[in-house]
Amino acid sequence: MPKDARYVGAVVLEIDGNEFEAMDFQYNHNTGRRPLKTMNSSGRLKGYAKGVAEYNLNFTVPVLIEGDDSGDALAMEWKKISKGKLTYWPLERPEARTTLQDMFVMEANFSTSAEGEGTIAIVAAALGEINE
Repeated sequence: MPKDARYVGAVVLEIDGNEFEAMDFQYNHNTGRRPLKTMNSSGRLKGYAKGVAEYNLNFTVPVLIEGDDSGDALAMEWKKISKGKLTYWPLERPEARTTLQDMFVMEANFSTSAEGEGTIAIVAAALGEINE
């Protein structure tokens, strides 16, 4: 591992033109492939079966009290997002963008902590992915 290695830090989300700073961000691309178990003399898997790809998202955005309205998580109507476009990129490398098409929100959970920080946790999925 090189001594000057740098890793991805903060991630910025852009949802339908509104930018949000993600506190937590998890993106899972499941290919849908399954192992194909068959009776054979070697006792090993024979191959795999193709499946349906899934694009699942879990992210948390902070709730702003004051500041720019474009990134206001409370003002965003999360439950109405059904064919949204989500683009994410590392703050340090804005050219490494990935766009998820036809994103829809399944859950939106508001919570606060003892420190007085309000957050909204989103569970979503998308129908397609483009690496830009």
